[in-house]
Amino acid sequence: MKRFVAILVCIISCFQVVMAQIESEGIPTPFNLKAQTYQRSATSFFYHLHIDTTQTLTNLPRSYAIGHVAQVNFTPQKDGNWNILDNGTRIWRMGLISSGAASMSIVLAQLDMPEGAKLFVYNPSQTQILGAFGTENLNEQGILPIRPLLGDSLIIEYQEPAQVAYNGSFCIEKVAHNRATNTFNSSNQCSPHAHFTDELTRQKQAVCLLYVVSSTQSYYGSGCLINNTAGKPYVYTAAHNFKSEDDATRTIFYFNYAVTAQDSTIQGTQECTIAGSTMRAWATDMDLALVELNQMPPKDYRPYMAGWNRTKTPQAPLISIQHPYGDSKRMSYANNNPTISNYTGYLVANQIKKGWWYIDRWSKGCTEAGSSGSPLFDKDGLIIGALTGGNSTCSKPVSDYYARLDTAWNHHAEASRQLAHWLSPQQPEKQYMLGADPYAPYPCQRISHISKDATITAAKMSKGYYAGHNQLQHTEFAEKFTLSQKSNLHGAYIMPLKGKYKSNAPVYLTVYSGEDIPTTPLAKIQVKPHDLTCTRSGTWGTAIKSNWAKKENYIHFEKPIPVPPTFFVGIEIQYTNITSLDTLALYACSSSTNYAYYKEGNTWKPYSSHSIQPCNLSLWIEPVCATEQAVGINTTEVNTNVVYPNPTPNYVYWNGDGSEYRLYSLQGKLIAEGHDNKVMLPQPGIYLLHVLGDKPSIYKVIRY
Repeated sequence: MKRFVAILVCIISCFQVVMAQIESEGIPTPFNLKAQTYQRSATSFFYHLHIDTTQTLTNLPRSYAIGHVAQVNFTPQKDGNWNILDNGTRIWRMGLISSGAASMSIVLAQLDMPEGAKLFVYNPSQTQILGAFGTENLNEQGILPIRPLLGDSLIIEYQEPAQVAYNGSFCIEKVAHNRATNTFNSSNQCSPHAHFTDELTRQKQAVCLLYVVSSTQSYYGSGCLINNTAGKPYVYTAAHNFKSEDDATRTIFYFNYAVTAQDSTIQGTQECTIAGSTMRAWATDMDLALVELNQMPPKDYRPYMAGWNRTKTPQAPLISIQHPYGDSKRMSYANNNPTISNYTGYLVANQIKKGWWYIDRWSKGCTEAGSSGSPLFDKDGLIIGALTGGNSTCSKPVSDYYARLDTAWNHHAEASRQLAHWLSPQQPEKQYMLGADPYAPYPCQRISHISKDATITAAKMSKGYYAGHNQLQHTEFAEKFTLSQKSNLHGAYIMPLKGKYKSNAPVYLTVYSGEDIPTTPLAKIQVKPHDLTCTRSGTWGTAIKSNWAKKENYIHFEKPIPVPPTFFVGIEIQYTNITSLDTLALYACSSSTNYAYYKEGNTWKPYSSHSIQPCNLSLWIEPVCATEQAVGINTTEVNTNVVYPNPTPNYVYWNGDGSEYRLYSLQGKLIAEGHDNKVMLPQPGIYLLHVLGDKPSIYKVIRY
C-alpha cells in the first residue's frame, strides 16, 4: 500500500502564500543617540497610571484572570516626546508606569503606519524588546494587542523615516496591570506535560494559549486551530473566554508553548504569537466561540489544523489538551465514553438543553483555571467539544463539561451562531473532517539529535563550560545536521543552562555550510530572545527575559536561509569586557556519533578530539527547516484519468461511493485519511492520493 519510489518530479503551478512576519528585524533607538528635540508635548516622559487593583479579579468557570485593565487614550499627537535624528528619522517615545505590576501589556487602536515605519515596546533598560512591528501588522480593525512585558514600566517607541508617503497615527487604548502571567510549572502536576506523551502528536501543534485583554480584566484561556474546507485559520474555543465579541480583536494567541520532552524544568518558547482575530461565531447559550486569526500562523510555528467529528456517540479514550493557569501544554485522559448532559456550573443564560459532554472521571489529569475552551478529542484524535467548566482536581478528578461540537454545528440558523457556515459551508451535512497541515506538502520540521529520554547537561571546565565561555576562550560552537536534500532554514532553538543578554558581550546565532567542519558562513544573527515566567501567586522568579537560562529560545529568521543537505547551526560568543567565564553555557548530551564542533582560534575541531576531554557530543541546538524540493513517485503507479478535476482549486473527486483513501505529501507524510469520494487538498502543491478498494491505485493530484 505504501510503495513510493523517490524520483524527481517537476512542480506544476505550485504557489506558496507569502506570510507577513509577526515581528520583523530592527532595534529601538539608544537613549544616548545624538538627536535634536523638536517637539515635546508632554511635561514628563513617563506617565504614572493609577489603576484600581483593589477590585477582586473574577474567574469564570475555567478561565484565569490575571490582571486589571485601564481604558486610556494616549496618542503621539498629544502625549510623549518627539525627537528627530540627524538622518531625518522621527522618533516618538512614551513611558508608562503602573506601580506594583508583575507585568504590563498594551493594546493599540486606530493603527496606521506608512511603509518603513517601525514600532517597539520595551522595558527601560532595553533588555526586553518586543518588535519591530510594521505594516505587516496592520489589519482592518486597526487593532494591535502587544503581549506582556515583565515589570511595572514600559516604553513605546515609534520610528518613522524622513521620506514616507504619510505620517503614521495610533492611540494606546488599553493598559493591563497584571498580577501574574505565564505561570510556568505551577499548574497541578497530575496532568502530564503534553510533549512528554506520544499521543496526538500533530494535534498538540493545534492547541494554543489565549491571552485576552477585555474592558476590565486580562485573563488566560485555551483554544485550538480547527480544520475547515476553506483553509482559514479558525480557532475553536469557549464563548465565556470573551466578555464581548470585540475582545477577539484584543487577544494574543501563543503557539508552541510547551516544555521540552527532555526536561520539565526548561520553559517552552513564548515567541510564537499571533496578535488579534475576528469573531466569526459566538453563542453564549452553548458556550461557542469561533474566531479567525488575523493571519495563518507562520510556517516555522509548525501549525496544525485539528480535525473534528460531530458524532452524537463519541468513543473513548478521550484526551483534553489545555493550558491550565497559563502553563505550558498539559493533557488529561478519560477512559469512559462521555454522556450528554446539561451544564450545572455557572449560569449559562438560556442554555441549550443537553448541549454538553459530561466527563464523569479522568483516568489521568484534570482541568483547571485557564483550561477554558480547550478541545476534547475522541479516540480518532478528532475534536468533539470545548471545555466550559467543571469541578475536577487532582485529588478528585471528576465532573467536567465540554460544549458539544455537534450541537454548535447548526442548532442556530444564523451564521454568526453556528459552526457549519464556517467549517463546511458547501457541505453542511459533513459529519467529520480529518486534520491537515496548512503548509503541506512542504511543512517545517524541528530537527534534533537529542532523544526525548536523553540526559542533558552542561559540562564544566575548571573555568567555564565546554560549550560556552571557558578558560580556553573558545569563541564558537556548532551542531552538524545532514538531511536528504537542500532545505530552507526558518529559525533555530537554543537551550542554554546559562545565558544573559549583555550589550558588551553579544551572542550570535550562526549558520554555516560545509562537509566535515563549518566552512562557509551563511548567516549571523544576534540573539535577543523574549521570555517571561512567574509563579501562580504572582511572585516573579529569577528567570527574566535578559536571562535565557533553562528556556527554549527560538530565533526566527526574517527570511529563510537556503542550506545544502549538510549544514551547521551554532553560537558565537565574545570575550571582550567579560568579567566572568560563565555568561553562556549550552546544554549537550553524549551521543554515539559526534555532531558537535568548537572553534579554537581560527580552527574548527570536533569534540571527539577535544584537547582536555574528548567525547562524542550533541549540542542542544534544533533548527526549524522545510524541504522545498519535491520527491516524486513511480509514474507507472500514477493514473490521472479517474480523479477530477486535476489540477484543482480545492477538491478532487473519484469514482465510487465512500472509498477508503489516504492523502500523502510527496515526502510520504500522511496528511488526511477517511472514507469518501472526495478530499480537499489543503495547500497549493502536489500530493499523492491513495484510493483503496478492489484495485488500489495511487494518483498524483495538484492544487493550483
